[in-house]
Amino acid sequence: MVASTDDLKSKKVDCCTAGCVAFPAGRANLTACDVCEAPPFRADGKPRMQATYWPLLPWMKMMRADADIGSGMVQTMREAREAAAAGSPEDLRDWFDGRVFRKLVAQGYYSSNACIALSISTDCLQA
Repeated sequence: MVASTDDLKSKKVDCCTAGCVAFPAGRANLTACDVCEAPPFRADGKPRMQATYWPLLPWMKMMRADADIGSGMVQTMREAREAAAAGSPEDLRDWFDGRVFRKLVAQGYYSSNACIALSISTDCLQA
């Protein structure tokens, strides 16, 4: 899928050598990583490390347009919206049982099954 598209633009962004954060816009003038305090640049002013950044919107468009992936995304959102509308769950089964998602559905943020909900989680921490 990735190889077949030419809309997936990428760019290099400066980042912490420890992998803590990237240094775009608001962090561009830092003299140390605001997470681990490592210096972001070498003595010659060049970044110590760079990471490749792919904007999310082209990825989401591509996935949504794919017949197999897109239909699964729509079905998942349908099930998630139905579960949220049913009220508080007895058991936590998946991301859509979370209080934040259910509140956003109630407020109309996900008004269609074609909406895409992004969720990032690692080891019991969720954003």
